[in-house]
Amino acid sequence: MQRKILREILEKTPVHDWAHGFRKGRSSRTFVAPHVGQRVVVRLDLQDFFPSLSAGRIQTFFRTARYPEDVADLLGGICAQRGAAGRVERGWAGGGPAAFATSP
Repeated sequence: MQRKILREILEKTPVHDWAHGFRKGRSSRTFVAPHVGQRVVVRLDLQDFFPSLSAGRIQTFFRTARYPEDVADLLGGICAQRGAAGRVERGWAGGGPAAFATSP
C-alpha cells in the first residue's frame, strides 16, 4: 500500500527545486555545486526532524492536495506510525526498524 501511495501520489507531487534529499537525479554533488567558490557556507541539520512531525501535519499534506478529510486521514495514518501524543514515530516499530516506502 505504501509503495502505491509513493508511486501514485508522492512521486507526482512537485517539490521545490532547491530540495535535493531523496530526489531522483540529485546528489551531494548537485547540492554543493551552487555553493562552490563562496567565501562562507553554512550547513544545518535539523535534529529529530521526523519524530517532530505530528500525524495531523501529514494528514494536512493530503488535505492540501485536495483529498477528502476521511481519505487524507486514512492516507496519513498509512504513511505515519503514531506514538504517544500523536507524534509520528519513524524508524522503529515493534522494536525493529521500519522500512516504509513513503519514508526517506
